[in-house]
Amino acid sequence: MENVSFTGIYNQTSDNALLSILVNDEDYIPYKSRLETYIVPIIFLFIFIVGSIGNILTIVIITRENPFLSPSCIYMLNLAYGDLIVIFFTVPFVGTIYTFESWPYGLIICKLSEFIRDISFSITILTLTLMSYDRFKRTSSLKIHGALKKLKNYKYKIMLIIIWTVSVASGLPAAINSCVKQEKITEHLVIEICTPFPDNLGSSYPKLIVLSKLFLLYLLPLIIIGFCYLNMFIDLKKHANNHQSKKLNTMSGRKQFRHRVLIFFLIAFIICFFPNHVFMIWFYFDPDEDSNYNQFWHIWRIIGFVLTFLNSCMNPLILVLVSHKFRKQVQKYLSNCTLSLF
Repeated sequence: MENVSFTGIYNQTSDNALLSILVNDEDYIPYKSRLETYIVPIIFLFIFIVGSIGNILTIVIITRENPFLSPSCIYMLNLAYGDLIVIFFTVPFVGTIYTFESWPYGLIICKLSEFIRDISFSITILTLTLMSYDRFKRTSSLKIHGALKKLKNYKYKIMLIIIWTVSVASGLPAAINSCVKQEKITEHLVIEICTPFPDNLGSSYPKLIVLSKLFLLYLLPLIIIGFCYLNMFIDLKKHANNHQSKKLNTMSGRKQFRHRVLIFFLIAFIICFFPNHVFMIWFYFDPDEDSNYNQFWHIWRIIGFVLTFLNSCMNPLILVLVSHKFRKQVQKYLSNCTLSLF
């Protein structure tokens, strides 16, 4: 078996399952001797601190500085709330599993962490898709009516209720089926793992879930988003010299900022979730994954695991980098907090 020393460890990607490969005692590397045991918890501490502060400040700044919330503000608030629930209810637990050889938190936390994670990730991609469609619809309305047509905020809030409902439904399989089971790693080591794929559902169940998430929560939304932006580009290009585009240019500052922010959000999402989806497809569909698991896949697995949660703190960082106004507001609130403490 190639690079056997990398086997017999947690598969911390999206299912917390184990690479259940029986290895010799002398080939098994204890957790205290692994580099990821020390690096990964530090990264997750960064995610928790930056994600908590960043998303809370995003909510405070948007709600206080924009008493009449625009659709874009409503979407950003929804992203922040979705990120916060995974930061508070999942990150503290999954961020420490590289520290322990067995899942230490029991069945309830296992189900809750898997459930919340699926909800949060679904909220993120569905909200980004709705934001892209809304941008496309607004750009198209310039061509048809010569002016922006804004839906009332309550209609957007109804759409967000639908997003949360769909997201909760997408997390129910994990909430129902997640379990803590025992896995034999070596002849003398048996550990407990948290997994959303119980043995009684067979080998086809994880493949179905992995494919469903890849298509419904990654590829299909990105196809829709790509379609929206392609049509926006064609519309704006086609009407570049008419009066409507001149009217658009007079109000383009804020619109261009919103487009730029959304594009950065999308790039962050694509990058953060791509490695995890690749690993999950390989792991559950490669018939020889046991023998093919080597140092490359070991590192790729850890990167994919970390990036999926890193996405939960990326949006506030993007806003700080892109928006001078938001950056000043963050500095003001952080200064006020520091002064109040001292």
